[in-house]
Amino acid sequence: MKRNDSPIASQTRRRFLKGSGAGAVVAATSSLTAAPIAVASDCHAAKTNFDFDVIVVGGGLAGITAARDLQKSGYKTLLLEARNQLGGRTFTTTFAGQELELGGSMIHWLQPHIWAEVERYGIELHETSLMSPDRTLIKLGDGKVVEPDTEEMMGILDAINTAMEESRQVWNRPYDSAFTWDEIVKRDHMSMVDRMDQMDLTPLQRIALDSLFGFGGGGEANTISYNEWMRLWALGNWNYQGFAEAVGRYKMKGGTAALVKAIVDDGGYEVRMGSPVKRIESHKDHALVTTAYDDKQISAAYVVCALPVNVIGDVEFSPALSKGKQAAYKEKHTGVNGLMFNVEVKGDIGNVSGMAASNQPLNYFAVYKRNSHHTILNGAINDYRKLDLFDDRAIEAALREFLPDVEVLSSITYDWVNDPFIKGAYSLYRPGWIKNYFKDMIKPEGRVHFAGSEFTDGWRCFMSGAIGSGVKVAETLSRILDKSL
Repeated sequence: MKRNDSPIASQTRRRFLKGSGAGAVVAATSSLTAAPIAVASDCHAAKTNFDFDVIVVGGGLAGITAARDLQKSGYKTLLLEARNQLGGRTFTTTFAGQELELGGSMIHWLQPHIWAEVERYGIELHETSLMSPDRTLIKLGDGKVVEPDTEEMMGILDAINTAMEESRQVWNRPYDSAFTWDEIVKRDHMSMVDRMDQMDLTPLQRIALDSLFGFGGGGEANTISYNEWMRLWALGNWNYQGFAEAVGRYKMKGGTAALVKAIVDDGGYEVRMGSPVKRIESHKDHALVTTAYDDKQISAAYVVCALPVNVIGDVEFSPALSKGKQAAYKEKHTGVNGLMFNVEVKGDIGNVSGMAASNQPLNYFAVYKRNSHHTILNGAINDYRKLDLFDDRAIEAALREFLPDVEVLSSITYDWVNDPFIKGAYSLYRPGWIKNYFKDMIKPEGRVHFAGSEFTDGWRCFMSGAIGSGVKVAETLSRILDKSL
Protein backbone atom coordinates (compact mmCIF):
# COMPACT_ATOMS: atom_id res chain seq x y z
CA MET A 1 0.00 0.00 0.00
CA LYS A 2 1.32 3.39 -0.91
CA ARG A 3 1.82 6.03 1.75
CA ASN A 4 -0.80 8.33 0.30
CA ASP A 5 -3.39 5.57 0.57
CA SER A 6 -3.47 5.90 4.35
CA PRO A 7 -6.95 6.49 5.79
CA ILE A 8 -5.58 8.32 8.77
CA ALA A 9 -5.30 12.01 9.39
CA SER A 10 -2.90 12.14 12.32
CA GLN A 11 -0.11 14.18 13.85
CA THR A 12 1.99 11.10 14.48
CA ARG A 13 4.14 8.75 12.41
CA ARG A 14 3.17 5.53 14.17
CA ARG A 15 2.19 2.43 12.24
CA PHE A 16 -1.52 2.05 11.78
CA LEU A 17 -1.69 -0.63 9.14
CA LYS A 18 0.78 -3.36 8.33
CA GLY A 19 0.83 -5.55 5.28
CA SER A 20 3.90 -7.67 5.90
CA GLY A 21 3.53 -9.77 2.76
CA ALA A 22 4.33 -6.69 0.70
CA GLY A 23 6.81 -5.44 3.22
CA ALA A 24 4.66 -2.37 3.68
CA VAL A 25 4.14 -0.32 6.75
CA VAL A 26 1.59 2.44 6.43
CA ALA A 27 1.95 5.44 8.69
CA ALA A 28 -0.06 8.57 9.10
CA THR A 29 0.44 10.93 6.20
CA SER A 30 -1.71 13.97 6.81
CA SER A 31 -1.80 16.30 9.80
CA LEU A 32 -4.36 18.32 11.64
CA THR A 33 -2.98 21.40 9.91
CA ALA A 34 -3.44 20.02 6.41
CA ALA A 35 -6.05 21.60 4.17
CA PRO A 36 -9.27 19.58 3.87
CA ILE A 37 -10.19 17.54 0.85
CA ALA A 38 -13.45 18.77 -0.68
CA VAL A 39 -15.77 16.38 -2.51
CA ALA A 40 -18.07 17.86 -5.15
CA SER A 41 -21.80 17.69 -4.53
CA ASP A 42 -25.16 18.75 -5.87
CA CYS A 43 -25.67 21.16 -2.99
CA HIS A 44 -28.53 23.58 -3.23
CA ALA A 45 -29.07 26.75 -1.23
CA ALA A 46 -29.78 26.38 2.47
CA LYS A 47 -33.42 26.76 3.54
CA THR A 48 -32.33 28.37 6.80
CA ASN A 49 -30.35 31.60 7.28
CA PHE A 50 -27.10 29.77 7.92
CA ASP A 51 -24.19 28.32 5.94
CA PHE A 52 -25.88 24.93 6.00
CA ASP A 53 -29.15 23.55 7.30
CA VAL A 54 -27.34 20.67 8.99
CA ILE A 55 -23.69 19.86 9.65
CA VAL A 56 -22.81 16.20 10.21
CA VAL A 57 -19.60 15.64 12.18
CA GLY A 58 -18.08 12.21 11.50
CA GLY A 59 -18.05 10.21 8.27
CA GLY A 60 -18.75 6.72 9.56
CA LEU A 61 -21.80 4.77 8.42
CA ALA A 62 -24.11 6.75 10.71
CA GLY A 63 -22.80 10.07 9.47
CA ILE A 64 -22.85 9.36 5.74
CA THR A 65 -26.36 7.88 5.98
CA ALA A 66 -27.74 10.80 8.00
CA ALA A 67 -26.18 13.27 5.57
CA ARG A 68 -27.64 11.43 2.56
CA ASP A 69 -31.16 11.35 3.95
CA LEU A 70 -31.08 14.98 5.09
CA GLN A 71 -29.82 16.19 1.70
CA LYS A 72 -32.45 14.10 -0.10
CA SER A 73 -35.09 15.66 2.14
CA GLY A 74 -34.12 19.04 0.71
CA TYR A 75 -31.79 20.30 3.44
CA LYS A 76 -28.34 21.59 2.56
CA THR A 77 -25.97 19.32 4.45
CA LEU A 78 -22.23 19.39 5.08
CA LEU A 79 -20.29 16.35 6.28
CA LEU A 80 -16.99 16.90 8.11
CA GLU A 81 -14.62 13.94 8.48
CA ALA A 82 -11.30 14.13 10.35
CA ARG A 83 -9.62 11.36 8.38
CA ASN A 84 -9.02 11.09 4.65
CA GLN A 85 -11.31 8.09 4.31
CA LEU A 86 -15.02 7.69 4.92
CA GLY A 87 -16.64 4.66 6.51
CA GLY A 88 -15.60 4.91 10.16
CA ARG A 89 -14.56 1.51 11.53
CA THR A 90 -14.67 -0.13 8.11
CA PHE A 91 -11.74 -0.57 5.78
CA THR A 92 -11.62 -2.67 2.60
CA THR A 93 -8.22 -3.70 1.25
CA THR A 94 -6.53 -6.52 -0.67
CA PHE A 95 -4.38 -9.11 1.07
CA ALA A 96 -2.81 -12.33 -0.24
CA GLY A 97 -4.77 -11.94 -3.46
CA GLN A 98 -8.09 -11.65 -1.63
CA GLU A 99 -10.47 -8.81 -0.94
CA LEU A 100 -10.38 -8.34 2.81
CA GLU A 101 -12.01 -6.28 5.53
CA LEU A 102 -9.98 -4.80 8.37
CA GLY A 103 -13.03 -3.56 10.23
CA GLY A 104 -16.77 -4.20 10.22
CA SER A 105 -17.85 -6.63 7.52
CA MET A 106 -20.50 -9.24 8.40
CA ILE A 107 -24.13 -8.73 7.51
CA HIS A 108 -27.37 -10.71 7.36
CA TRP A 109 -31.04 -10.08 6.65
CA LEU A 110 -31.59 -10.15 10.41
CA GLN A 111 -29.66 -6.87 10.40
CA PRO A 112 -32.42 -4.84 8.74
CA HIS A 113 -30.85 -1.41 8.27
CA ILE A 114 -27.70 -2.51 6.48
CA TRP A 115 -29.61 -5.19 4.58
CA ALA A 116 -31.94 -2.49 3.26
CA GLU A 117 -28.96 -0.49 1.99
CA VAL A 118 -27.42 -3.52 0.29
CA GLU A 119 -30.75 -4.17 -1.44
CA ARG A 120 -31.14 -0.49 -2.32
CA TYR A 121 -27.81 -0.37 -4.15
CA GLY A 122 -27.79 -3.91 -5.55
CA ILE A 123 -24.58 -4.95 -3.81
CA GLU A 124 -23.78 -8.64 -4.26
CA LEU A 125 -22.91 -10.86 -1.32
CA HIS A 126 -20.82 -13.94 -0.68
CA GLU A 127 -21.01 -16.47 2.13
CA THR A 128 -18.30 -17.15 4.68
CA SER A 129 -17.46 -20.15 6.85
CA LEU A 130 -16.18 -18.20 9.84
CA MET A 131 -18.92 -19.40 12.19
CA SER A 132 -19.08 -23.01 10.97
CA PRO A 133 -15.64 -24.67 11.32
CA ASP A 134 -15.13 -28.40 10.84
CA ARG A 135 -12.69 -28.56 13.78
CA THR A 136 -12.42 -26.48 16.95
CA LEU A 137 -9.28 -26.35 19.10
CA ILE A 138 -9.58 -25.02 22.65
CA LYS A 139 -6.66 -23.89 24.81
CA LEU A 140 -7.27 -24.78 28.45
CA GLY A 141 -6.09 -22.84 31.48
CA ASP A 142 -2.93 -24.99 31.83
CA GLY A 143 -1.94 -24.27 28.21
CA LYS A 144 -2.98 -27.68 26.91
CA VAL A 145 -4.87 -27.58 23.61
CA VAL A 146 -7.69 -30.07 23.09
CA GLU A 147 -10.12 -30.84 20.29
CA PRO A 148 -13.56 -31.50 21.80
CA ASP A 149 -15.47 -34.50 20.49
CA THR A 150 -19.08 -34.26 19.32
CA GLU A 151 -20.52 -34.85 22.79
CA GLU A 152 -18.30 -32.19 24.33
CA MET A 153 -19.20 -29.69 21.59
CA MET A 154 -22.89 -30.34 22.23
CA GLY A 155 -22.22 -29.70 25.92
CA ILE A 156 -20.63 -26.35 25.04
CA LEU A 157 -23.62 -25.44 22.89
CA ASP A 158 -25.99 -26.40 25.69
CA ALA A 159 -23.99 -24.22 28.08
CA ILE A 160 -24.21 -21.22 25.72
CA ASN A 161 -27.97 -21.69 25.44
CA THR A 162 -28.25 -21.93 29.23
CA ALA A 163 -26.18 -18.78 29.70
CA MET A 164 -28.65 -16.91 27.50
CA GLU A 165 -31.88 -18.51 28.74
CA GLU A 166 -33.16 -15.22 30.26
CA SER A 167 -32.80 -13.37 26.98
CA ARG A 168 -36.38 -13.76 25.76
CA GLN A 169 -37.75 -12.45 29.07
CA VAL A 170 -35.29 -9.59 29.43
CA TRP A 171 -34.98 -8.58 25.77
CA ASN A 172 -38.41 -9.39 24.40
CA ARG A 173 -38.05 -6.41 22.07
CA PRO A 174 -34.33 -5.88 21.37
CA TYR A 175 -35.06 -2.74 19.32
CA ASP A 176 -36.90 -1.15 22.22
CA SER A 177 -35.13 -1.46 25.56
CA ALA A 178 -37.82 0.69 27.19
CA PHE A 179 -40.33 -2.17 26.80
CA THR A 180 -38.55 -4.32 29.42
CA TRP A 181 -36.47 -1.58 31.05
CA ASP A 182 -36.98 -2.75 34.63
CA GLU A 183 -35.85 -6.30 33.80
CA ILE A 184 -32.79 -4.96 31.99
CA VAL A 185 -31.81 -2.65 34.84
CA LYS A 186 -32.06 -5.48 37.39
CA ARG A 187 -29.22 -7.29 35.61
CA ASP A 188 -27.18 -4.41 34.27
CA HIS A 189 -24.49 -4.69 36.94
CA MET A 190 -23.58 -8.16 35.66
CA SER A 191 -20.68 -9.01 33.35
CA MET A 192 -20.45 -12.22 31.36
CA VAL A 193 -18.06 -13.54 34.01
CA ASP A 194 -20.74 -12.90 36.63
CA ARG A 195 -23.20 -14.90 34.54
CA MET A 196 -20.77 -17.79 34.08
CA ASP A 197 -20.09 -17.83 37.82
CA GLN A 198 -23.80 -18.62 38.33
CA MET A 199 -23.50 -21.74 36.20
CA ASP A 200 -22.12 -25.23 36.80
CA LEU A 201 -19.58 -25.36 33.95
CA THR A 202 -16.84 -27.84 33.15
CA PRO A 203 -13.37 -26.31 32.60
CA LEU A 204 -13.79 -26.89 28.84
CA GLN A 205 -17.18 -25.18 28.78
CA ARG A 206 -15.89 -22.29 30.86
CA ILE A 207 -13.01 -21.57 28.47
CA ALA A 208 -15.23 -21.89 25.37
CA LEU A 209 -17.85 -19.52 26.73
CA ASP A 210 -15.25 -17.06 27.99
CA SER A 211 -13.67 -17.03 24.52
CA LEU A 212 -16.98 -16.57 22.69
CA PHE A 213 -18.23 -13.80 24.94
CA GLY A 214 -14.85 -12.07 24.83
CA PHE A 215 -14.12 -11.96 21.12
CA GLY A 216 -17.79 -11.29 20.38
CA GLY A 217 -17.62 -8.18 22.54
CA GLY A 218 -14.15 -6.92 21.75
CA GLY A 219 -12.78 -7.24 25.27
CA GLU A 220 -12.23 -9.54 28.21
CA ALA A 221 -15.42 -11.24 29.39
CA ASN A 222 -15.36 -9.47 32.77
CA THR A 223 -15.71 -6.09 30.99
CA ILE A 224 -18.68 -7.08 28.82
CA SER A 225 -22.27 -6.59 29.90
CA TYR A 226 -24.46 -9.65 30.33
CA ASN A 227 -27.32 -7.50 29.01
CA GLU A 228 -25.46 -6.83 25.80
CA TRP A 229 -25.03 -10.48 25.03
CA MET A 230 -28.69 -11.20 25.83
CA ARG A 231 -29.61 -8.41 23.39
CA LEU A 232 -27.49 -10.00 20.65
CA TRP A 233 -29.07 -13.35 21.40
CA ALA A 234 -32.53 -11.83 21.00
CA LEU A 235 -31.52 -10.29 17.69
CA GLY A 236 -30.54 -13.78 16.53
CA ASN A 237 -34.04 -15.10 17.38
CA TRP A 238 -32.96 -16.43 20.80
CA ASN A 239 -30.88 -19.37 19.56
CA TYR A 240 -27.27 -20.09 18.65
CA GLN A 241 -27.92 -20.91 14.99
CA GLY A 242 -29.76 -17.65 14.49
CA PHE A 243 -27.05 -15.69 16.27
CA ALA A 244 -24.22 -17.35 14.30
CA GLU A 245 -26.06 -16.70 11.04
CA ALA A 246 -26.79 -13.10 11.92
CA VAL A 247 -23.21 -12.15 12.76
CA GLY A 248 -21.15 -14.36 10.49
CA ARG A 249 -22.79 -15.45 7.25
CA TYR A 250 -22.43 -12.78 4.52
CA LYS A 251 -19.90 -10.25 3.32
CA MET A 252 -20.30 -7.72 0.53
CA LYS A 253 -18.57 -8.17 -2.82
CA GLY A 254 -16.48 -5.08 -3.25
CA GLY A 255 -16.36 -4.85 0.53
CA THR A 256 -17.80 -2.23 2.79
CA ALA A 257 -16.07 0.29 0.55
CA ALA A 258 -18.67 -0.46 -2.13
CA LEU A 259 -21.50 0.37 0.27
CA VAL A 260 -19.81 3.54 1.54
CA LYS A 261 -19.25 4.75 -2.03
CA ALA A 262 -22.85 4.00 -2.99
CA ILE A 263 -24.28 5.93 -0.04
CA VAL A 264 -22.01 8.95 -0.54
CA ASP A 265 -22.47 9.05 -4.32
CA ASP A 266 -26.23 8.89 -3.85
CA GLY A 267 -26.26 11.58 -1.19
CA GLY A 268 -25.24 14.66 -3.14
CA TYR A 269 -24.05 16.48 -0.01
CA GLU A 270 -20.80 18.36 0.47
CA VAL A 271 -17.98 16.39 2.08
CA ARG A 272 -14.83 17.86 3.61
CA MET A 273 -12.28 15.25 4.62
CA GLY A 274 -9.15 15.91 6.65
CA SER A 275 -11.36 18.28 8.66
CA PRO A 276 -11.32 17.41 12.36
CA VAL A 277 -13.70 19.43 14.52
CA LYS A 278 -12.49 21.01 17.75
CA ARG A 279 -15.62 22.80 19.01
CA ILE A 280 -19.40 22.52 18.67
CA GLU A 281 -21.58 25.31 20.05
CA SER A 282 -25.32 25.11 20.53
CA HIS A 283 -27.10 28.48 20.57
CA LYS A 284 -30.78 29.42 20.82
CA ASP A 285 -31.48 29.45 17.10
CA HIS A 286 -28.38 27.93 15.50
CA ALA A 287 -25.21 25.91 16.00
CA LEU A 288 -21.57 26.72 15.26
CA VAL A 289 -18.89 24.19 14.35
CA THR A 290 -15.21 25.17 14.55
CA THR A 291 -12.73 23.14 12.49
CA ALA A 292 -9.32 22.37 13.92
CA TYR A 293 -7.04 23.08 10.98
CA ASP A 294 -7.97 26.77 10.51
CA ASP A 295 -10.32 27.73 13.37
CA LYS A 296 -13.03 28.39 10.79
CA GLN A 297 -16.57 28.62 12.14
CA ILE A 298 -19.41 27.14 10.11
CA SER A 299 -23.05 27.79 11.01
CA ALA A 300 -26.08 25.54 10.72
CA ALA A 301 -29.55 25.17 12.16
CA TYR A 302 -28.58 21.80 13.64
CA VAL A 303 -25.57 19.53 14.06
CA VAL A 304 -25.44 15.75 13.97
CA CYS A 305 -22.52 14.48 16.06
CA ALA A 306 -21.70 11.04 14.64
CA LEU A 307 -18.40 10.48 16.44
CA PRO A 308 -17.51 7.26 18.29
CA VAL A 309 -18.12 7.45 22.03
CA ASN A 310 -14.40 6.94 22.69
CA VAL A 311 -13.50 10.23 20.95
CA ILE A 312 -16.56 12.36 21.56
CA GLY A 313 -14.92 13.97 24.59
CA ASP A 314 -11.99 15.17 22.46
CA VAL A 315 -14.32 17.81 21.02
CA GLU A 316 -15.17 20.85 23.11
CA PHE A 317 -18.92 21.32 23.49
CA SER A 318 -20.65 24.49 24.57
CA PRO A 319 -22.70 24.00 26.68
CA ALA A 320 -20.71 21.06 28.06
CA LEU A 321 -21.89 17.55 27.33
CA SER A 322 -24.23 15.89 29.78
CA LYS A 323 -22.72 13.95 32.68
CA GLY A 324 -23.72 10.61 31.15
CA LYS A 325 -21.93 11.23 27.86
CA GLN A 326 -18.86 12.52 29.68
CA ALA A 327 -18.75 9.47 31.94
CA ALA A 328 -19.06 7.05 29.00
CA TYR A 329 -16.23 8.84 27.21
CA LYS A 330 -13.99 8.60 30.28
CA GLU A 331 -14.66 4.88 30.75
CA LYS A 332 -14.44 3.97 27.03
CA HIS A 333 -16.28 1.01 25.48
CA THR A 334 -15.02 -2.58 25.72
CA GLY A 335 -13.08 -2.49 22.43
CA VAL A 336 -10.54 -0.01 23.76
CA ASN A 337 -7.69 -2.57 23.58
CA GLY A 338 -9.06 -5.24 21.24
CA LEU A 339 -8.03 -5.75 17.62
CA MET A 340 -8.74 -8.07 14.72
CA PHE A 341 -6.01 -9.38 12.46
CA ASN A 342 -5.67 -11.42 9.29
CA VAL A 343 -2.86 -13.83 8.61
CA GLU A 344 -1.81 -15.90 5.60
CA VAL A 345 -0.38 -19.32 6.46
CA LYS A 346 1.26 -21.87 4.21
CA GLY A 347 -0.85 -24.65 2.69
CA ASP A 348 -4.38 -25.85 3.36
CA ILE A 349 -4.76 -26.34 7.12
CA GLY A 350 -8.45 -27.27 6.88
CA ASN A 351 -11.50 -25.43 8.17
CA VAL A 352 -10.27 -25.06 11.74
CA SER A 353 -10.91 -22.55 14.52
CA GLY A 354 -9.15 -21.89 17.81
CA MET A 355 -10.46 -20.57 21.12
CA ALA A 356 -8.85 -19.45 24.36
CA ALA A 357 -9.94 -17.50 27.41
CA SER A 358 -10.58 -13.82 26.74
CA ASN A 359 -7.57 -12.77 28.85
CA GLN A 360 -5.16 -14.81 26.70
CA PRO A 361 -2.93 -13.14 24.05
CA LEU A 362 -4.73 -14.91 21.19
CA ASN A 363 -8.41 -15.19 21.94
CA TYR A 364 -9.88 -16.58 18.72
CA PHE A 365 -9.16 -17.44 15.09
CA ALA A 366 -11.06 -19.02 12.22
CA VAL A 367 -10.54 -19.74 8.52
CA TYR A 368 -11.67 -17.09 6.05
CA LYS A 369 -10.34 -18.50 2.75
CA ARG A 370 -8.33 -21.58 1.86
CA ASN A 371 -6.86 -23.44 -1.09
CA SER A 372 -4.00 -25.86 -1.67
CA HIS A 373 -1.39 -23.10 -1.53
CA HIS A 374 -2.41 -21.05 1.48
CA THR A 375 -5.02 -20.40 4.15
CA ILE A 376 -6.18 -16.99 5.34
CA LEU A 377 -7.20 -16.76 8.98
CA ASN A 378 -9.16 -14.06 10.77
CA GLY A 379 -8.15 -13.65 14.40
CA ALA A 380 -9.05 -11.60 17.47
CA ILE A 381 -7.10 -10.38 20.45
CA ASN A 382 -8.58 -8.48 23.37
CA ASP A 383 -5.42 -6.67 24.46
CA TYR A 384 -2.97 -5.46 21.82
CA ARG A 385 -0.30 -5.15 24.52
CA LYS A 386 -0.19 -8.95 24.93
CA LEU A 387 0.48 -9.83 21.27
CA ASP A 388 2.37 -7.67 18.77
CA LEU A 389 0.27 -7.86 15.63
CA PHE A 390 3.02 -6.10 13.68
CA ASP A 391 5.37 -9.03 14.26
CA ASP A 392 4.70 -12.08 12.08
CA ARG A 393 6.89 -14.28 14.22
CA ALA A 394 4.93 -13.33 17.35
CA ILE A 395 1.67 -14.19 15.57
CA GLU A 396 3.18 -17.48 14.36
CA ALA A 397 4.28 -18.41 17.89
CA ALA A 398 0.76 -17.74 19.20
CA LEU A 399 -0.83 -19.84 16.45
CA ARG A 400 1.64 -22.69 17.01
CA GLU A 401 0.21 -23.21 20.48
CA PHE A 402 -2.83 -24.49 18.56
CA LEU A 403 -1.23 -25.68 15.30
CA PRO A 404 2.42 -26.67 15.96
CA ASP A 405 3.45 -26.82 12.31
CA VAL A 406 1.76 -23.69 11.05
CA GLU A 407 3.94 -21.32 9.01
CA VAL A 408 2.96 -17.66 8.76
CA LEU A 409 3.66 -16.10 5.38
CA SER A 410 2.24 -12.62 5.96
CA SER A 411 -0.23 -10.67 8.06
CA ILE A 412 -2.20 -7.47 8.01
CA THR A 413 -3.75 -5.45 10.81
CA TYR A 414 -5.38 -2.08 11.19
CA ASP A 415 -4.67 -0.45 14.54
CA TRP A 416 -8.06 1.00 15.42
CA VAL A 417 -7.00 1.43 19.02
CA ASN A 418 -4.32 4.01 18.24
CA ASP A 419 -6.17 5.78 15.46
CA PRO A 420 -6.73 9.15 17.18
CA PHE A 421 -10.14 9.59 15.58
CA ILE A 422 -11.45 6.11 16.45
CA LYS A 423 -9.72 4.94 19.67
CA GLY A 424 -11.07 1.42 19.71
CA ALA A 425 -12.29 -1.46 17.60
CA TYR A 426 -15.69 -3.14 17.66
CA SER A 427 -17.29 -3.29 21.05
CA LEU A 428 -20.23 -3.86 23.36
CA TYR A 429 -21.34 -1.88 26.39
CA ARG A 430 -19.74 -2.40 29.77
CA PRO A 431 -21.80 -3.53 32.80
CA GLY A 432 -23.88 -0.62 34.08
CA TRP A 433 -23.79 1.39 30.86
CA ILE A 434 -27.43 0.82 29.92
CA LYS A 435 -28.73 1.84 33.35
CA ASN A 436 -26.33 4.73 33.88
CA TYR A 437 -25.68 6.17 30.43
CA PHE A 438 -27.94 4.91 27.65
CA LYS A 439 -30.91 7.27 28.05
CA ASP A 440 -28.52 10.17 28.42
CA MET A 441 -26.39 9.18 25.42
CA ILE A 442 -29.26 9.14 22.92
CA LYS A 443 -30.71 12.51 24.03
CA PRO A 444 -30.09 15.61 21.88
CA GLU A 445 -28.35 18.50 23.60
CA GLY A 446 -29.67 21.81 22.37
CA ARG A 447 -29.10 21.99 18.64
CA VAL A 448 -26.86 18.90 18.65
CA HIS A 449 -28.26 15.44 17.92
CA PHE A 450 -26.23 12.23 18.23
CA ALA A 451 -25.84 9.19 15.97
CA GLY A 452 -23.52 6.21 15.74
CA SER A 453 -23.29 2.53 16.54
CA GLU A 454 -23.01 3.22 20.30
CA PHE A 455 -26.00 5.60 20.35
CA THR A 456 -28.83 3.25 19.44
CA ASP A 457 -30.88 0.19 20.43
CA GLY A 458 -31.14 -2.94 18.29
CA TRP A 459 -27.90 -3.74 16.49
CA ARG A 460 -25.90 -1.47 18.76
CA CYS A 461 -22.16 -1.51 18.05
CA PHE A 462 -22.73 -3.09 14.61
CA MET A 463 -22.76 -1.51 11.15
CA SER A 464 -26.52 -1.99 10.93
CA GLY A 465 -26.97 -0.14 14.20
CA ALA A 466 -24.87 2.76 12.93
CA ILE A 467 -26.91 3.02 9.73
CA GLY A 468 -30.18 2.75 11.65
CA SER A 469 -29.17 5.57 13.98
CA GLY A 470 -28.25 7.74 10.99
CA VAL A 471 -31.64 7.10 9.37
CA LYS A 472 -33.44 7.88 12.63
CA VAL A 473 -31.67 11.17 13.35
CA ALA A 474 -32.24 12.31 9.76
CA GLU A 475 -35.96 11.57 10.09
CA THR A 476 -36.11 13.46 13.39
CA LEU A 477 -34.34 16.56 12.09
CA SER A 478 -36.32 16.56 8.85
CA ARG A 479 -39.56 16.68 10.86
CA ILE A 480 -38.22 19.47 13.08
CA LEU A 481 -37.01 21.52 10.13
CA ASP A 482 -40.21 20.91 8.16
CA LYS A 483 -42.25 22.36 11.05
CA SER A 484 -39.97 25.36 11.59
CA LEU A 485 -39.86 26.54 7.97
